[in-house]
Amino acid sequence: MRREPAQRSADPARPTARPTDERQRHAEAVIEPDVNGRAFRPWWAVRTRLDALLAGGLIDRDAHDRANRLRADCERMARTGSSSMARFDMPRIAPRAGSVAETTIDAAGRVARVRARMGAADFALVYVIAVDDLSWRELGRRMGCHDTTARQRAAKAIMRLAGR
Repeated sequence: MRREPAQRSADPARPTARPTDERQRHAEAVIEPDVNGRAFRPWWAVRTRLDALLAGGLIDRDAHDRANRLRADCERMARTGSSSMARFDMPRIAPRAGSVAETTIDAAGRVARVRARMGAADFALVYVIAVDDLSWRELGRRMGCHDTTARQRAAKAIMRLAGR
């Protein structure tokens, strides 16, 4: 008896530079590549919610930059694979100057100082926008308010991060 070959799926997964459907669904805007006489950006770009707040005039460039620095510090702490996000103490052995451990400790110190200055509630609000890029709808659901109100509260918290 002859067996029929197994059918292949019509659309096999192929690697692409295009953002995934999941990412597009959660991003405010996915910007297509732009290659013409005025611009040369041959890649897909995702505008984060933080970028959308800047573009909408709800935060200024300084607040945007400070939130991005906070995001970079939080990501540096998360990359180490240690529990530095939960505790901001020194390792048992002093790190070498310029080592990954030293820069992680510096990042943890900066994050701890920002959190102490802002307070836990404002820090959490800035964190979910700058680091997690949480959707406005989900943030509003967590806060118990409309997504427009959540967006305005997040913008105010980010401005407080910049000292305004």
